[in-house]
Amino acid sequence: MDLLTPAFQMVAVVILVSGAAKIVAPSGFAGLLTTFGVPGPRFVAIAAGVVELVLGAAALVVGGRVLALAVGAAYLLFAGTVLVARRRGAPDCGCFGAVAAPPSLLHVALNVAAAAVALGAAAVAPGPVAVLDVLAEQPLAGVVYVGLLALAAWLVVVLDTTGAVVLDRVASVARLGPTFRANAATGGVHRHGGRAGRKELR
Repeated sequence: MDLLTPAFQMVAVVILVSGAAKIVAPSGFAGLLTTFGVPGPRFVAIAAGVVELVLGAAALVVGGRVLALAVGAAYLLFAGTVLVARRRGAPDCGCFGAVAAPPSLLHVALNVAAAAVALGAAAVAPGPVAVLDVLAEQPLAGVVYVGLLALAAWLVVVLDTTGAVVLDRVASVARLGPTFRANAATGGVHRHGGRAGRKELR
């Protein structure tokens, strides 16, 4: 088994999770669609979730080059959506349902990397194999493989969400840095002036 197959199956799991999250809690993505001016945002959010869920499941169960290309195209669309959301100042990308996360460059980078994995898997004939075919070759009925796949997908979701929040807060602190320094400098002058005034009174 080549390394692209498990990597592709991991990004397929992430799409499946993203779709399920949108179906269960569509409000986050619906809010983003409202920012874009999309009519019927809640319905569209759920429909998008269904498409992602079906695409992720089909990529895992069927495999093949066509579905790998579709997954790669979906991730490129995700990356573009996050970039537009950043430009419009959207507070939440809505990618994983109720788990709010600001649209970040980290999310864009992860989407582009996932697209590269999927397109790379599609480029190698006959494309990624189905997950059941992989499990048939694994020891312990593939339990370890499934666990590693789930762990890798979970780490990607954490980076997309918690990682984005951390980066957003770090960027906010960095933007406030000059203000803090200016206030500190102004406060220092006031304190110095106060000491000088007291000395003159004495």
